[in-house]
Amino acid sequence: MEHKRHTVGLQAAMEYLITYGWLLIVVMVVIVALFAFGVFRPTSFVQDTCSLPAEFGCTNVALYPNGTLTFGFDQATGSTINVTGVSCTTNVYDLHPFTPIHQISIPTEGNYSFNVQCWSNATAYSSTIGNIYDGYLVINYTSLSSGFPHTAIGPLVQKVT
Repeated sequence: MEHKRHTVGLQAAMEYLITYGWLLIVVMVVIVALFAFGVFRPTSFVQDTCSLPAEFGCTNVALYPNGTLTFGFDQATGSTINVTGVSCTTNVYDLHPFTPIHQISIPTEGNYSFNVQCWSNATAYSSTIGNIYDGYLVINYTSLSSGFPHTAIGPLVQKVT
């Protein structure tokens, strides 16, 4: 009788291990598949952001592997502005990477499409598709109603496409 109970106990233990072994294999296959599809890559969770002060807007933003940023710039300041410089940079205080613009006039409620080189640590940015650029968009402009120069700065987080 003792031998039979021992055999039943071993059989139950083996069934337990086999059942949970298969479960463990299935869970591992699912985890590997999720990794393969990029679900656990940090870049999967990053949202593209282009935020400027309230009277300005960014539309149709794209960053290319060569570092060229294209975007639509909307303005609603209440008067026409002249854009004099645009920068896409990781260091908002670095004045070197400004792309000089020769007085592009944008009326209130108007827009304009820009192409500008992005910079990272005073070096022209370039990367591969899927990488993240985390920096700032800086627009220098002059209000035609006041004649004073202004700067609009906003965070820019963009996946390279």
